[in-house]
Amino acid sequence: MRGIDALGQEVVTSAQNWTVGTPVTITLTYPYNWANISTLMPVNFAANITGATAPNSFTVLTGSLPSGLSLNGTTGDITGQANFPGSGSVSIRVTDSTTATGDSPVYNWNVT
Repeated sequence: MRGIDALGQEVVTSAQNWTVGTPVTITLTYPYNWANISTLMPVNFAANITGATAPNSFTVLTGSLPSGLSLNGTTGDITGQANFPGSGSVSIRVTDSTTATGDSPVYNWNVT
């Protein structure tokens, strides 16, 4: 590209190509049997995560956890004891230190 600057001088610029980096793929799973949670039985579901750059943060994306279970926002672990029978679904989102995100599948849970 050619042009004239404020002093009347010819200015020549060239196009620049920038490579920002490879897209990040984050995988988050909880490889447990969500269909057979018993009331008052201790639950400790550890997050299985790949591709994220620590530190990470975790939030419920859709649905909800059974009453009595909680999501650790730093580790992604789900712990506690389900208080009441019922069913539902939940999906968890992880956000890493680069603001990349990954979502777990939707887990259908059943508490008996």
